[in-house]
Amino acid sequence: MALALWPRKLHFLTTSSFFRYPLTRWVLQNVQAIPKIQFRTDIQATKQMFSAIRAGGAVAILPEGQCSLDGSCSTIDNSIAKMVKKTGCPVAAVRTRGAYLVWPRWSQSGIRLGRIEATAQLLLDSDEVAILSIAEIQTIIEKALTFNDYGWQHRRRKSYLSFAPAAGVHNLCHQCPACGQILAMTSTRHRLTCRFCGNEATMDRFGFFSTDLRNLSRDHRPKIKPDPYRWHQWQLQEISKKMNETEFILEFPAEAELLGPDGNFTSIGRCLIKMTATGISFTGDPYPEENRPALQISLPYDRKAGISFDFGQQFEIALGDLTYRFRPDNGQAVILVVDAILASADSRVT
Repeated sequence: MALALWPRKLHFLTTSSFFRYPLTRWVLQNVQAIPKIQFRTDIQATKQMFSAIRAGGAVAILPEGQCSLDGSCSTIDNSIAKMVKKTGCPVAAVRTRGAYLVWPRWSQSGIRLGRIEATAQLLLDSDEVAILSIAEIQTIIEKALTFNDYGWQHRRRKSYLSFAPAAGVHNLCHQCPACGQILAMTSTRHRLTCRFCGNEATMDRFGFFSTDLRNLSRDHRPKIKPDPYRWHQWQLQEISKKMNETEFILEFPAEAELLGPDGNFTSIGRCLIKMTATGISFTGDPYPEENRPALQISLPYDRKAGISFDFGQQFEIALGDLTYRFRPDNGQAVILVVDAILASADSRVT
């Protein structure tokens, strides 16, 4: 992106969480990145963006505010279109293909060897911005940046080489299409296997799932999805169905932490995460030796909330001025929580 707009000075809008770590903080400060607090109105970040534009620079924004969950485009907030309209500045769009295939977010084997394609275009000039409505600008941005890496890969079928292409994919594709069990799949270097029924898929060098049908009768053939994107989309449909059932309940024990003013998380003890048809609750253990109440959070699905996460490890939820981190004992449960919030359609996931 920086090369596409050279020699104009480019300021990347970056989550402030990256500034918690000395190395990334040093790098970002030296390239004059603009830190922004996720999921909250950040007046300081807004002022810095306007200052950069007035000084003749450009601000680079990832409109989704995240790395892709499954290789497809997530919801783009209309705050970008509002800022474009307010500044009246031209808009350039940089679209990439193949980045997710090179480094899937769930990967436990690092970067794959493969091709990334990037194209840049002037999306709107200042005159067009002046006459378009915010809704029209939003539509143009969404159309320009919508992508699906697996759909693109199905048409081109190029190799993305890795010594362990499937390692970690169970943290995204957790549910078995054959027996329907959740948190069922386990992954090895090349395979995704159900620990309940033995249903199995093999990931090839293209990033697709396949299965060996030789010597198998029709009744015993594995049931799989063709790629992680379609597998995940099927899971979203399944969790949506479950959330429509009044008796739906899932519970996971976890460690809870709270973000302090120094930018570090501190433990606030154990808690129970409970998912129901109407929302998610977090209930902490009591503190008999400390003068503070136990954690008690109730988050209805229709309440707007921001959530960021690391596959198989943890997720963070921003509620007002407080940010909580939860580490489920079964790290695979992270995707279930994320999918439930995604299915509610009113929250932001990163």
